[in-house]
Amino acid sequence: GNSSTNFTDDASSLVFAGEQTHDNGLTTSFYLDFDGFGDLGDDDDTFVTDEYHIGFAGDFGQIKIGNEGDVTGPVFDVVDVAEGTGLTLPSGGASTEVVQYIANDMNGINFAVQTQINGDQQKNEDGSSTSFGGIITADLGGFTLGAGYDERANVSEEPTYGLMVATTLSGVDISVNYVVEDDYVVDEDTDLLGDAEFFGIAASYGFGAGKLDGALNKVSLNDIGGADSASEDFTQYLVGVTYNVTSNAYVYGEVSSQDLENDENDSMSVGVSYSW
Repeated sequence: GNSSTNFTDDASSLVFAGEQTHDNGLTTSFYLDFDGFGDLGDDDDTFVTDEYHIGFAGDFGQIKIGNEGDVTGPVFDVVDVAEGTGLTLPSGGASTEVVQYIANDMNGINFAVQTQINGDQQKNEDGSSTSFGGIITADLGGFTLGAGYDERANVSEEPTYGLMVATTLSGVDISVNYVVEDDYVVDEDTDLLGDAEFFGIAASYGFGAGKLDGALNKVSLNDIGGADSASEDFTQYLVGVTYNVTSNAYVYGEVSSQDLENDENDSMSVGVSYSW
């Protein structure tokens, strides 16, 4: 396929955050993330709030209210290790207009639940007023097991669910997951749907001031468009390395293959990230 070279801002953000612990032991917090700085010269208004929430934490756990990353990420998004072009992920659960509860650790058992209060389809009177999701993980010493479920009531009649196992071998952190998502959007332009299965494995190895990451992702699509015989499989990979130049700046390089027709979205990138 055709190739191109770009020099671009890759998701710069301006974040305001703070927290305060009160005399009664309750900690309140806020988080506000503005995104889209790299596109300010475009015609579209892309300077938007990416994530925001207020939070309350104490002996009971933590509660977050706002637009916040989906709690099922540790199970569903194992191969989400990219700095640039990532691999194909399950749609997962809601991240807008949610209320989340994250429990404190209970002897190695952790869980979190969330509900979306008012999703896009519900606003259009074509979906549930709420959509529930959750995750539970268990630290069993040498490895961690996890399970995730999301109802997806505001985008589909079918849930997403999956399992995850993580461990460390010879200094290499390894995570594996298996996720099922029926009514997966195969083509956003035509709203073509299919039943999807994801099998992913990710590994990370730290060396000095650097880190080497890799991910392998196999996606199986079945019953595409409602046709029992219509199916498609593809296997993707990504390898990347980061190196910390200072405590708040690092450089990275990565290469990925999406296993799509005409090498679509295959990428090789280098970049720098700086925060203060």
